[in-house]
Amino acid sequence: MPMVPEMRREGRADDGRRDAGRGWRVGAAYGTLYATFTLALVFAPEAMNQTALVIGERELSFGGLNLALVSGIGMMIAAILLTLAQVRVTSPPDGGQAN
Repeated sequence: MPMVPEMRREGRADDGRRDAGRGWRVGAAYGTLYATFTLALVFAPEAMNQTALVIGERELSFGGLNLALVSGIGMMIAAILLTLAQVRVTSPPDGGQAN
């Protein structure tokens, strides 16, 4: 008797491959975001040290925090949201119950 219950899904036989493809796309999206963040930290440290952004004639303040910290927190929030979206899209319609 296996220790982990086997998950079975109703529907097409290629559901697992389709879900894996979605997982890779979500991973690639987050990897792109993270690479952009890392490149900005390495090649534009003075920009990441700013505490406000000037957009046109308006100034967007971060409340004393620098852009590196704000964007790092944004990366964590993006990771959580992408994970939740992936779980919602790839979960079986029956709520994930084992058959």
